[in-house]
Amino acid sequence: MRRYIIILLCFCLSVINVYAQRSSTLIGVVKDEQGQGLQGVVVYVKSAPSVGAQTDYYGNFELKNIPAGKQKIVISMLGMGEEEIIFTGQESAIITLHEQSSTLDDVIVTGIVTRNKNSFTGSATTFSGKEIKLVSAANLFQSIQ
Repeated sequence: MRRYIIILLCFCLSVINVYAQRSSTLIGVVKDEQGQGLQGVVVYVKSAPSVGAQTDYYGNFELKNIPAGKQKIVISMLGMGEEEIIFTGQESAIITLHEQSSTLDDVIVTGIVTRNKNSFTGSATTFSGKEIKLVSAANLFQSIQ
C-alpha cells in the first residue's frame, strides 16, 4: 500500500512539473503605418533567439514554443524600426512597424577569394591596370565591359 502511495505522489508531482514548464504560442500580424501586411519581418524571443518566425506574404506569423513567463518579443525588418513587445501569455498580437528615416547613401561590396580552378563554377576574367588604361571610357564599369 505504501508503495502505491509513493507512486501516486510521484505521478502528481511530475504532472505539476510538466504543467509549469509548458510553452506558449503567439499568432499575429505585422503591418506598416498604412495597415498593409509586411512580408519578411523577423519575430523572435529576445532571451531565446532560436525561438523565432518570419512573416508570410500577408504579414502573418506564428511564434511557437515561447518559454513560460514574461518574455520580450523583438519584431524587426530592414528599413523599418525595431519594436519590442512584452509577451505575458496572450494568444494574438497586431504589431505596427514604422518606417525608419535613415537611408543608405553608398554601398560598397568588396571580395577577395582564392579558389581552386576545379571548384569554381561561374565566369571570371583577370585583367591588369595597363589594359584598363588603354581603353578610353567614362568610368570603370564601362572599361571592364
